[in-house]
Amino acid sequence: MDDLKTVREVYGEVAPDARMEARIRARLAGEAGARTPSRYGFLRRRGAVGVGLLATAAAAAVGVAAVGIGSGSGTAPVAGRELSARSILLAAADQAAAEPAGRFWRLHMISGSGGRVDGADYTIFSPGEFDGWQSASDSETDVTYQRDLASYPATAADKAAWQRAGSPTSFKVRNNADFITYTTSDGQWTERRVTSKVKKYSAEELKQLCARAEAAAKCPPSARMSWAEKEKIASDPQRFEELLFPPTAPGKSPANKLAQGFDFLIEQPASPQIRAKAFRVLADLPGVRSVGTVKSLDGRTGIGIAAEGNMIDDSGAKFEYRVILDPETYTVIGDKETVVDGSYRGLGPGSVLFEQGVMQAGWTTDDPHHN
Repeated sequence: MDDLKTVREVYGEVAPDARMEARIRARLAGEAGARTPSRYGFLRRRGAVGVGLLATAAAAAVGVAAVGIGSGSGTAPVAGRELSARSILLAAADQAAAEPAGRFWRLHMISGSGGRVDGADYTIFSPGEFDGWQSASDSETDVTYQRDLASYPATAADKAAWQRAGSPTSFKVRNNADFITYTTSDGQWTERRVTSKVKKYSAEELKQLCARAEAAAKCPPSARMSWAEKEKIASDPQRFEELLFPPTAPGKSPANKLAQGFDFLIEQPASPQIRAKAFRVLADLPGVRSVGTVKSLDGRTGIGIAAEGNMIDDSGAKFEYRVILDPETYTVIGDKETVVDGSYRGLGPGSVLFEQGVMQAGWTTDDPHHN
């Protein structure tokens, strides 16, 4: 079966996207009522980890194991014909295997989260922009650029409540055990560079940290490996699944595993062959379904692949986690987590806990820069 051909027949060809920056600015400058919330502190967490780019990776690698989820224009599918999630993911695997490698792995995305404002009756969406360049060589310098973007009320009703409260310009929102303050202004770009010397030091620091008894349980063996070492063990199916679904990660539902697969596909500087293998593993997950044509955070039309799970706290809430693929290139263009039952931190069914738009996640021969 030609999975690529079948997907194109069902979803049609997609017109070229508008320029990336136009998509970003239009999305962020639109009316507040037209937008949806995103993931709590993703850029802050990603800033600490830096997709393997930053010197603080040793501490972040353990910390991130304790943090987790609970989880252009195109044409509509041909009437009466729907593809399974498995067929779509296998098509994505075929496409990934044909992609060229490059000098840097680039991840450029917008991400944020919806959160109830402390002491108020409205929810805000707090986004940020991240642009990370991870070298394929340990001898080159990795670079990250990132900034906070203006927070805003999540829905039209939230906007009205915010206006009744006097339209405050800063908000305090709970993030796990702590509170984070967000504002209605864009932050400045920050740039961080990690040299080969710092990479080596960070790797040694991580090994020492994971050797401690109190940290060992949260440090899977893969945390102490270089990516070259991980590539070597990926030929073993069992060990590869441990890379894709770390035993120390919270949550074992199909939704959790689908989310872990998403993180792997956008964050890890894996070879095209390993990326294809990851898609094939995801294709065999039980409880994963196609939800048809959906929109990404920045307004692109995509194919949705979803699964459900329970939040990892004791709230009893259930969520749907969704990965969004481009219907022409089958690359990951976003994800989304939504409450479907119960209540989580004051957010009921239909509330979007986080949403992300991926402008680029792939190999490039360009020099590091940000748009």
